[in-house]
Amino acid sequence: NKIELYLSFILLSFRVSDIASIMKVSLFLVATVALVGAASANCMRGIFSGTQGSRESALISAACSAGMRGDELRQFMAQCAHECAHFNTMEEYASGAAYEGRGDLGNTQPGDGKRYKGRGYIQLTGRANYRTFGRALGLDLEGNPTLALQPAVASKVALKYWKDRVRPRVSNFCNTRDATYYINGGSNGLSDRESYFRKYGGCGGTSSGGGSTSSGGGSSTKRTTARSKEGKRSGSTSGNLGTKEN
Repeated sequence: NKIELYLSFILLSFRVSDIASIMKVSLFLVATVALVGAASANCMRGIFSGTQGSRESALISAACSAGMRGDELRQFMAQCAHECAHFNTMEEYASGAAYEGRGDLGNTQPGDGKRYKGRGYIQLTGRANYRTFGRALGLDLEGNPTLALQPAVASKVALKYWKDRVRPRVSNFCNTRDATYYINGGSNGLSDRESYFRKYGGCGGTSSGGGSTSSGGGSSTKRTTARSKEGKRSGSTSGNLGTKEN
């Protein structure tokens, strides 16, 4: 056709050496774009290996691709590391029976406690939260709650929650105590969260950390807690994101 003839004419107008040079430049540009994309998707180094490392890597990649960087990224990873038992599990160890009848979680139907137990990197809990975040992400999490176990879905849930309910209320991501409050509703596991914040590089990217000692701006804001199950946890992965947004 005419387009093929036109392209053939253009190629014939170049010397063989010119065509070779053009191909080299094109390959260089393609490789550069690929490297930049890879760097963007893996903008921080993980600290786990094996299955834990695979789960961690998937979350890092999603967070980096979403543009998260610096202290915020390190705090985000520290919080998620604690919530999913250091990436050992994507599902709450407890049965979820303790959440049965919890109206503040939207658990209004028999069996909702176990059906909507904590899952994912940030331990999504309760029918209301599965519905809210499922709709926001275009996923039927309420109808298929185990979808939240998949790393790709769990990453989206964690990032959406962080963007909507943590980021607007915490102005200093070096303050692990404040970040913990808007995820946990209290300070459960604070020392572990601070430890992981330091392991991921700490405040400013140094190994010194300093999470809970920073005053931060979040503590001066009106606290609308993300959950109200403080005191009902038995450790990591016992559910999260409890109360509905006020």
